[in-house]
Amino acid sequence: MMSKSHIPLLLLLFLSFLVGCTDSKTTILTQQQLQQQLQQLNVALQSSASAYTASTNTASTSLTRLPFSDAYLARRHELLNSQLSNSNATALKELSYLKIQERYPERFLPWPAHLPVLKNLTNQTTSAQVEEWLTLVKARLEAGLESKIKLSRIDLRLIIEQLAQSENNSAAFTALNNYLSSYKPRAMPGLQQLPNGKEWYQSKLNFYGNIQASPNQVLAQLASGSELEPIRQLGELTLSLNEPAILTLLGPDCAQVGGLNWRDGFINIPATVGSCQQQLKPYRSLLRVLMEIDIGIHVQGWSTKQAVVALNSRLALNEQQAQQLVNNIIYFPATIFAAYTG
Repeated sequence: MMSKSHIPLLLLLFLSFLVGCTDSKTTILTQQQLQQQLQQLNVALQSSASAYTASTNTASTSLTRLPFSDAYLARRHELLNSQLSNSNATALKELSYLKIQERYPERFLPWPAHLPVLKNLTNQTTSAQVEEWLTLVKARLEAGLESKIKLSRIDLRLIIEQLAQSENNSAAFTALNNYLSSYKPRAMPGLQQLPNGKEWYQSKLNFYGNIQASPNQVLAQLASGSELEPIRQLGELTLSLNEPAILTLLGPDCAQVGGLNWRDGFINIPATVGSCQQQLKPYRSLLRVLMEIDIGIHVQGWSTKQAVVALNSRLALNEQQAQQLVNNIIYFPATIFAAYTG
């Protein structure tokens, strides 16, 4: 079993490998070109199969760049190290953030469980490519276990549900299904239970909230804040795993600023929230509670049940809304802090 102390060295070696896979000459792209090429690379990592664009050559892209394959990782590294010819401070900050994210172990968790990646690939690629990706998923998960990188219980449940809905009956499908049937997930859903998880969370806190303070310092600031107006009810508002809760709260009238991160639907969340702060005023008390829950899950190691109980003790929510909020926080760490103003 590989010790946790070996993780930083492995990450450095992996990054060295990526550098060796890219051309020594830096690619020069416009911000729009970079966004388009990142969208094309991540075409399978969409919230629905309908999110594919007709302009994307999915066949050639998927053939050599299945999500989190070595070819995918090398191409992503190459794009993230492009030189932008018409960049602004907002784009450069997001690009710097995405480079930092390469240090962390998401490649060992190659199936973002809240996304229908298998369905997307089945609709857009050949059966041989789908089988190749399923084999990759199993291999990555096995490699992750050696470094104590595991799926959470909610990850495992969502992936098994997606497998159950598939009509795939390939050998790779069966092997992955059998493997997951006896898989022992990590106990808690937050980043803190992954190697370098707290540092990973801090990097997200820095980007989304422009926060250099530690999570515990932020908690103290939240607790010492002035009393706010009564918490506004969510009413019929429905949250999903298609976008961070902060964007749902902003509503459709907020003009979204384009971004570079597939996890955020290629929306620059800090820039978008910054331009629509007024629309969040009715939710200030709610946002404070969600920030506390976010730190509880990803830094203090709360379970899903603890988070739901904490939410229900502070907010008047129905059971479905409470679970939606918790799941959203799990899959979009620290994004809620785009509304943080200190």
